[in-house]
Amino acid sequence: ASAERHRKLEELLRPHINPVVMKEKYNISEVEFFSVLGHATSWLYNAYTAVSDFGCNTCRSTFNYLLSTNTGVLLTVGTFVGEEYCIIKGIADSNVCMGAVKEMAPVVVDSLLKHYLDPDFLCPMIHLCSASYQNLDLQTYINDTLRDKPAKEDPVPTGRKTYKLAHITDVHVDFDYAPGSEADCLEPVCCQNIYGPPKRNDTSAGYWGSLKYKCDLPSYTVLQGLDFLKSLEPDMIVWTGDSIRHTIWKQSSQENINATLWIGQELKKRFNSSETQIFPIDGNHECFPVDNFDYSPNSTAGDPIKVAFSEDWKEWIGEDAAAQVRKQVFYSTYNEKYNIRLIALDTNTCQSGNFFLLENPTDPAGMLEWLKGELQDAEDKGQFAYIIGHIPSASCMYQWAARYEALVDRYSYTIRGQFFGHTHSDQFQVFYAMNDSSKPVGTQFIAPSMTTYVNKHPSIRIFEVDADTGIPVKIRQYRLNMTKANSLGAVDQLTWDEAYDTSVDYNLTHLAHGSMHSLRNQIRDDPSGVGQKFVDNFYTQHRVYYNSTRLYCQMLATDREQNACINGQSIDQQTVGLLEKLSGPWFERIKKHMEEVYA
Repeated sequence: ASAERHRKLEELLRPHINPVVMKEKYNISEVEFFSVLGHATSWLYNAYTAVSDFGCNTCRSTFNYLLSTNTGVLLTVGTFVGEEYCIIKGIADSNVCMGAVKEMAPVVVDSLLKHYLDPDFLCPMIHLCSASYQNLDLQTYINDTLRDKPAKEDPVPTGRKTYKLAHITDVHVDFDYAPGSEADCLEPVCCQNIYGPPKRNDTSAGYWGSLKYKCDLPSYTVLQGLDFLKSLEPDMIVWTGDSIRHTIWKQSSQENINATLWIGQELKKRFNSSETQIFPIDGNHECFPVDNFDYSPNSTAGDPIKVAFSEDWKEWIGEDAAAQVRKQVFYSTYNEKYNIRLIALDTNTCQSGNFFLLENPTDPAGMLEWLKGELQDAEDKGQFAYIIGHIPSASCMYQWAARYEALVDRYSYTIRGQFFGHTHSDQFQVFYAMNDSSKPVGTQFIAPSMTTYVNKHPSIRIFEVDADTGIPVKIRQYRLNMTKANSLGAVDQLTWDEAYDTSVDYNLTHLAHGSMHSLRNQIRDDPSGVGQKFVDNFYTQHRVYYNSTRLYCQMLATDREQNACINGQSIDQQTVGLLEKLSGPWFERIKKHMEEVYA
């Protein structure tokens, strides 16, 4: 099989190579070039043998020349290598591998090639050069992070004074929403005039939105929500991304940006920035294409998302933080009134659908290293830290999520709140000490979406926060009953109902780590009481059936911990996602090698 696949690769490449350039610029012959590729193919099939005819320099020259060929050739090679790697490493069967790789966008192949055809990466892998990179051990990172954790008792809210923190997320505004259009179409998003009139009465798009079907929220319903938010008089607002509708197959970068800018302008009409500070961050749908954001050193410094958001958010987050957004999207800023270090994470750095991470998954843009520095600085200055982001850690790739989990453990005293979105559901996830799975050290509050997509009542959340400690003590969750709203038709003002109050419905005096740990246990142990209430809120409406044990497990901080809880196996036995398999472990360049190369 190895010889046959090498012959196929040679047939693909031979018409495109230039032996003269190969020899004059890269100092290798055509025979040496294909011999190295043959050796690499044999390695792929675990059939390589020791080769003495060529060595490290020949290998480096071979792949440097290959990377210099035109994009079409690289795409062909990338497709071939991707299919073979997928099949041989057992990622999927041959039909799935070949079909999936052929469907991958050029960005996927380009990222894979930059990773796997990098001579410093590949030549040591196939045993023709000494190692240039070394893998970064996760447990070593965890141990190093926790080594200097201070011994402090968890803070307790004083109850002396509170302020209001609002959280909105996943608006997904659809400017083409059309009442009375077909809501049950064959596309991923419906309720637009292009899908024609409804086939049945019950599939007609409602005036204010459509609950049962795959539809996003009309702009005028969003405005109703923002009007209601204003009436709640929040002191601060966190806004955690995903502004654009779900029509990912017919979008543009500018359309995605414009949705965020539109919501931003509407917020500015309603809130005076000197009275109500707003902290925004992007989601995965702000990217174009969706999910994909380039963090490589060669990525465009003037990325339109960075430029537009930096300018639009400057009024809220300040000049320094806006400069951070222009550079890297994620930022931190300080609210002196409440002693809050607000840290906004760009979670596309951990996103399992971001194919740019195939090139190098290792701490994209250095954000986790930056986060550690921000938390340390907050700890040193006695500040309370709030972390906001779009994608919760359990929906991130594990190598990133586990390191984030270690940082939450280390700085558990300083971090007083984590606010995320993305799932469209009303939920929370509890973090436990890395060396004591019974000790809670943090909570991610995951707010439900404003969009109805799919089968969700639009939601807006208010936290009451203890001013002395920065710890949330209560959630008041508000919802727009879409069925009721549509029955009213085009009225001037809609009523948003209080869905629950955590102090009443869950009998919680505050929302510190220990309280959320206790609530998690109650949901499992009392499925017909507290558990049923939580499930109804999770789905924003009554649900008859659910698995209380599965829900209990899904309140953990990483996907592997959740799966291990569900299936009873160890974390190491859990399945790894496709992108994480392809991108491989986190790695760094070996300093000794660098000194030799550049000596």
